[in-house]
Formats: sequence, C-alpha cells, structure tokens
Amino acid sequence: MKYVIVGNSAAAVRAVEGIRNVDKTSPITIISREEYTAYSPILTTYLIADQIKIKDMVYRDYDWYEKLKVDLVLNTTIAKVDSVSKKVIASDGKSWSYDKLLIATGASPFFPNIQGVDLRGVFGIRTLKDALEIKKMLPGVEKAVVIGGGLVSCKAAEALRKKGIQVEMVISSKQLLSKMLDKELASTVQKRVEKAGINLRMGRDVTLIEGQQKVEGVRLDSGEIITCQMVVVGKGVRPNVGLVDSRQIKIDKGILVDSFLQTSSPDVYAAGDVAQVNDMLTEKQEVNAIWPEALEQGYIAGLNMAGESVVYPGSIKRNTLNLFGLNVASIGFSQVCKDNQKAYFLRKGRESYWHLIMENGYLVGATAVGDIKGIGVLASFIKRRKKLNKSYKMLNPSIFIHPEYLGV
Repeated sequence: MKYVIVGNSAAAVRAVEGIRNVDKTSPITIISREEYTAYSPILTTYLIADQIKIKDMVYRDYDWYEKLKVDLVLNTTIAKVDSVSKKVIASDGKSWSYDKLLIATGASPFFPNIQGVDLRGVFGIRTLKDALEIKKMLPGVEKAVVIGGGLVSCKAAEALRKKGIQVEMVISSKQLLSKMLDKELASTVQKRVEKAGINLRMGRDVTLIEGQQKVEGVRLDSGEIITCQMVVVGKGVRPNVGLVDSRQIKIDKGILVDSFLQTSSPDVYAAGDVAQVNDMLTEKQEVNAIWPEALEQGYIAGLNMAGESVVYPGSIKRNTLNLFGLNVASIGFSQVCKDNQKAYFLRKGRESYWHLIMENGYLVGATAVGDIKGIGVLASFIKRRKKLNKSYKMLNPSIFIHPEYLGV
C-alpha cells in the first residue's frame, strides 16, 4: 500500500499516526510546499513579538519522520491531483503514484480585491515564512494597518503593538471578533485592546492601498488616508483546493467529504482546513479551519486510509485566545440564531462575562471573556448532545450551567 499525503501540518501529522496505528510498514510520503518540518502556525504572532523562537514552533522534528518511516519531501508544490491515474503531480513535473491519498493542504489568507494589495509590505499571517518576512521588515515600520477584526487580526495587532509599532485596525463590522463573540462580550475585549494603544476604526473598509512599489498608506471608504508602512490582512482564509480537478473530486468552499473523510473519488481523503465537513450544530457541510478539528480529522482519515471504518462525528466551531492578558473563548453558536434558542448572560466580575445559548434544554453555544475556566467541558456537552441537568457543575464551582442558577 502506497500512502501519499499532500500537506505537512496538523491533519497530515495525525494522519501518519492514524495509519501507523494500523499499518506499521507500508511506505508513506508527505509532500510539503514549505521548507520546515511540522510546526504550529497558531504561534506565528508570538514569533513576530519575539515571545518565542522558531524551535519553539516546531512540534515534529526529522527524527519523528524517520521513526515512523515517512519519506518527507519539502519545498515542493503539488499542482494537480489526477485521481484517474492515481498520481499527484508537482509544479516541476515530478509525480508520485498512490494507493491512498490524503489532501491536507490547509488554507491561505484571503486578500480583498483592492488596488495595491500586491505592494511590498502587504502581508497575510498564515505561515512561518509570513512571520519571518514581517519580522525582517519591522525595523523600517512606524505604523501598521491591520485589516479585519477577527482572531488572526487581533493577534497580529497585539504582536505588532508589543514590538512598539503604532497600530490601526480597520474593521468592516461594528465590533471585534464578530464571529466569535456577541456585542456585550466584545465590548470588554475592545476596551482592553484600546487600552493597549491600538486605534479601532469600526464600520470602515479599506478601498485602496497606496504606494508605488511599497506600502505608503491606505485609503478608507470615508475618503480618509492613513499613512503607514505595513498592512496586515486578516479577512479570513480560503481552502487550498487549486490542485483538485472538480470534475474528478467534488468541491464547494472546500473539498467535500463524507463521514469517513473520503472525497467523491475512491481512495482520496481530505482533512483539516481544506476539508468541508459536517457541522454538528448547523447540520450543514462547512469549513471549520481550527487546529483541534484538523487533528481529529487527520487521525480518523489516517485510520480509514489504512482499512478501518471510523466515523468522524462532525465539527464544531471553537476558538480560544489571550489578548493583552485577557482570555477569550467561544464554542458553538455565539449568538441566538433560531426561534427556539435562548441566551443566558452572566457577569462574574469587572472583566469577566459568560454567555450561554440553550436550545430545547441542550447547550449549543458558550462564550466567555476573562474567567474561562471550565469552558472546555462545555465542548464535550455540545458535541455529545448531552442534556444539562441541575446537579451538574462546571470545573469552576462558582458557575452552574443550568439556566435556573444563572440569576436570569
């Protein structure tokens, strides 16, 4: 059996471990467009802020690949998957045949279609290379503009601010972290961000990035021009599906997979940020580009590639971050979106709030700012569809989950 994995991050690494749990000897080839062994991309902003070094990001060294008998091919971009001839073909023409293939190519930053987005000094933050290029340019940067108000944008702004850079965030919505928090919880985060010296421009869009060869400023939809030397774009990501022929493998926003992580083409699997999987709450196929889901999907895909029949239960949106010392977490729905849902709000302190969303007695969403202890337990309640009861306490004994105890 020849296993080929395109990609070398969370889903790919766990797929190898899944395969080797069943098949100890068959050859496995990992092909990556990057030049590094597996590292954690969620740590890139910490590298920019000089809080960690490159070695701290790497979580699988060369010894791991050797131990698991993996042929690691770096600096190679796969341009095409031919599922008819069962080959993957690189941009330089080299090809690899496979019996079982996993596509774990992840996602790339989405850049808005505005003039100047290709100027020197415009960055996304997704890879180690992105972080190193930003670090290299920082000595010549006095002010940076961060486009977007999501998790990546917030962490990028924090990293730049910690390096002494003036930061302006241009956010099209009326709040930070609009896909993660409701308005009340977001306002607490916004106050902390502003206190750190970051200027927030809500309800605004960048219409032009000014400069000849490098960034000199941005123009807003209000007509105002902000002078800056760097622009960081954090407007979400797009799955890397360019290597897939949609006539052979079905794609939508990402690569469509079934409950076994198999694509529409026999012997081809997909996992991680490139895969469009069933969402447990919306019951629709969605791309949930988050690290824990990539790990689980990769492992299950690896088991199934090696002959098992393990069902992937579905994904659930969840994120955590620490922003200027303030903890933020979100699981499932962040706002009421159905008639049969009800929100419960609890204030635990000056900068500590909880927001729970219930649906017919089941917990379907939980967001927290400040004191987030115990929120991980709620993820299991949501994923297992376990009904809450009066006797259950969270890990934090001061908070009872059942609405009866929330004081509302």
